[in-house]
Amino acid sequence: MKNEQYKTKNKSYFSNIRHEIVEVIGSRKNVDILEVGGGIGNTLLYLKKAGIASTIHLYDIVDIVEDKKEFDSIEIGDIESKEFPKNKYDVIIFADVLEHIIDPYKVINKAKGALKKGGIIACSIPNIRHFSALYKIFIIGSFKYKDSGLFDKTHLRFFCKSDMEALFDSENDLTVESITSCNKFRKSKASLLDRVTFGVFTQFLSMQYILVVKKEPFDVKQ
Repeated sequence: MKNEQYKTKNKSYFSNIRHEIVEVIGSRKNVDILEVGGGIGNTLLYLKKAGIASTIHLYDIVDIVEDKKEFDSIEIGDIESKEFPKNKYDVIIFADVLEHIIDPYKVINKAKGALKKGGIIACSIPNIRHFSALYKIFIIGSFKYKDSGLFDKTHLRFFCKSDMEALFDSENDLTVESITSCNKFRKSKASLLDRVTFGVFTQFLSMQYILVVKKEPFDVKQ
């Protein structure tokens, strides 16, 4: 069973507040937010406390939320079999989730129906073009999968930056508003090197990208 793989992970895997996701959601206030793969829900709780979210909804494959009364709804299950409600959310978050899905194209197609017109999908996706992947492939000759990170053993899909854009470009009523290297949000040797080289090597220095994808506020004719 797919969910058994996640039950063995350390609790810290599910507990980080994704501040880069909070930042790209921006100046929105009092919006309805769904997080898919929200773990114990710390990012949603932060968004609620900050006044960005008026309602918070969590969907995950494992049931590890301790204080469920803090959430407006919690649903446990496999996202690939979920039927989304229509026009319910202003923001849907996929933070390091789409790479764990067999068919992310199908999930995005279903999820967009749950967005209100003008709503956004905010997501983070690992970048397989990172230099560490190239080193492992061409020098070591082995991925050596781990419990988390770029080579998480539960990853089913791999994306370069152009693949991330293509994932959403396949939907004619979704527009990628921004795709930003994680280095913009972090202080590290990689982010420093990225800045001093004026972004020339960004695609090799970015462990992941943060995307904001907008649902057009009008009906697009087929």
